[in-house]
Amino acid sequence: MDVPPHTEILNTSSVLTDCDPRELNSDGAVLLRDGTREVMAVAVERQMGRDLEKRLTWPAYLVNLHTRLKCPTLLVVLCPTEALARWCSAPIRTGHPGFDLVPLAIGPERMPVVTDPDQARALPELAVLSARAHGGTDPRTLRAVVEALDSTAGDNRAF
Repeated sequence: MDVPPHTEILNTSSVLTDCDPRELNSDGAVLLRDGTREVMAVAVERQMGRDLEKRLTWPAYLVNLHTRLKCPTLLVVLCPTEALARWCSAPIRTGHPGFDLVPLAIGPERMPVVTDPDQARALPELAVLSARAHGGTDPRTLRAVVEALDSTAGDNRAF
């Protein structure tokens, strides 16, 4: 690895606990389990615009989730436009070799169009995301999501 040009080397604190009162919270998180074993965790972000601060915190989301759950972790970023999805999916360089984060950004082009009521009832979460991504251009996705919500248990509808 090439070390960048520099003029000075200083000792710095080796305490890596972040006692800053700032909280790091993703918009959502999902845990996949196989029996009682955690097999994967997914941090979910909804991104509505370019936010450079988020690009600094997303690696911390994954490291903190990985440390807490002791399983592989992913970051999925949901974007309303393809341009924003391209921006969000640009690699976040941490500086450590092989430790760059390339967020899994999903824009409308990568979001399936769910119009079949049976598919919507089977995968209501996907139906909601599809309606959000395509409802403005394909009203069938809106009808499908209504079908999905009508068949979803009342206590799960808000989620």
